[in-house]
Formats: sequence, C-alpha cells, structure tokens
Amino acid sequence: MDIRGKRFVVIGGAGLIGSHTVDQLVSKDVFEIVVYDNFVRGTVENLAASLKDPLRHLKRKSDSRLAA
Repeated sequence: MDIRGKRFVVIGGAGLIGSHTVDQLVSKDVFEIVVYDNFVRGTVENLAASLKDPLRHLKRKSDSRLAA
C-alpha cells in the first residue's frame, strides 16, 4: 500500500503501541500525523523523538470525553 503523502490519525498515540506507530509513520513520507490522546496512560515523552522532526506535522489533541 502506498502511504506517501497521506494523512493519518493515531488514537492513543502517546501510549506504548500508539507511539511506536507514530514513530514508524514519521519514518515514512507521510504528509500529516494527528495524534489524539487523553494522556491517562500515555505520555508526551513517548512522542519525544517524533515531535523533534521538523518535516512532520504532528498535532497533539486531548479530549477528556475519551477517558474511560
């Protein structure tokens, strides 16, 4: 599947699995990665490497309504 130039939304992107997914997407030629996380279990530190990449558009969204 060709994912170059595509936009992605990663729900729970600051958690263990989500942050690894974001890391993999950053290594590809994607246009935008939107990360939604309520930071109940995930941390900003899990996204530290991805957030340093100036060529990627990462948006961190927090919505308390998503909390379980």
